[in-house]
Amino acid sequence: MIMDAVPGVALNAVWGQMSGVQHLQCIQSISKVAQALCRLDFPAFGSLYFNTADRPTRALPLDDKYCLGPVCAPQHWGLGVGKSGIRKEGGEFLGPCTSDRRCLKASTLILTCIGQEVASYLSDLTSLAGSVVTRRGDDKQASVDHHLRLLDLNQRILRTLTDTDTVKAASNPTLFHPDFHTRNIFVDTEDPTEITGIIDWQSAAIEPAFVHAAETPDFAEELPFDRVLGANRASEPDEAQADSQRCAQAWAVLAYVCPKLGQAISLDPLLCRYLAAGSSGWLDDSLSLRSLLTDMGDRWQELGLPDDRMYQPSHEDTKALEVELDERESTQRLRMYLARLLGCETDGWVRADKWDEILPRYREQYGNFVHSCVESREEGESESEAVEKAQRLWLYDLR
Repeated sequence: MIMDAVPGVALNAVWGQMSGVQHLQCIQSISKVAQALCRLDFPAFGSLYFNTADRPTRALPLDDKYCLGPVCAPQHWGLGVGKSGIRKEGGEFLGPCTSDRRCLKASTLILTCIGQEVASYLSDLTSLAGSVVTRRGDDKQASVDHHLRLLDLNQRILRTLTDTDTVKAASNPTLFHPDFHTRNIFVDTEDPTEITGIIDWQSAAIEPAFVHAAETPDFAEELPFDRVLGANRASEPDEAQADSQRCAQAWAVLAYVCPKLGQAISLDPLLCRYLAAGSSGWLDDSLSLRSLLTDMGDRWQELGLPDDRMYQPSHEDTKALEVELDERESTQRLRMYLARLLGCETDGWVRADKWDEILPRYREQYGNFVHSCVESREEGESESEAVEKAQRLWLYDLR
């Protein structure tokens, strides 16, 4: 299939040069796209396929051209949190697989209605995470067994939650862009408030509305102003912070009035994140699962949830979790800092025409990081050990 290039320029390339008023006008244009998507109705959850002879097994026809088949986004391929790419075996590409390694085309995630059927959808995703954990294995079998026990607990909690009217109302099958960020939104080169197209739809699927409500687009994030990163802006730090707050508030209001999405946004943010964890591919990551279960257990009564199926870790487990979360948070802060400073993607991807411009800044940041690790090394830690630790902690392969 031959595809035409999207006209215009990526929004992230011009966002920093736009005025505050233009930001709000652009967000309003983006919201019109979101509303149009949310007005589409579907009878089930799944990914869209052409309704041809080679359609997935047990596909649900929508019309003569399209049908619904299994959700097949990369986050369900067992690659692990923060991983990307496609695993290959025997020359064949592997999509999401069950524990017996059959493609989900033979074990579909299709549901036929909304309401309580969302429980089956979430149960399938939890089971898929269990098969990934089992197949991936671990240095310690005890870690695998513990992870699988947590997934069993997760299944019981989800069955309780999906029986509530609030969750049912936020579970309508909704088609939305899975990566609704400025790098995928293209705008007119003359008028950046006009949307010319949106790219990277390959992982889009019809999923419960709360899955899409759990993700905040980057143009609506409230980020603290950084004097270095904001040096190319004409505004003062306070003005930049106020601009990001206005953008966040504008998107919150406009998303709330979107059909189906608004009901999901009404959910408590923690509950929304917890429900969306399976679709986001986080359940096969032990740290993420433990963190979510701990947070849910802490706020179970406050959220007014029925029964007592909550996670109650020991004091030692809680302390260990805090240490691991702190390490991951530090890594994530570094990742976001480098992405904004260098103008690259969080996975380190750089446009070819920007490589020569970004590479010197990248090497400078790497050198600063190693120097910082050496200067702040712990008592008894040698300089060579500090350098080795810095190289281990650094996010990207290039040294």
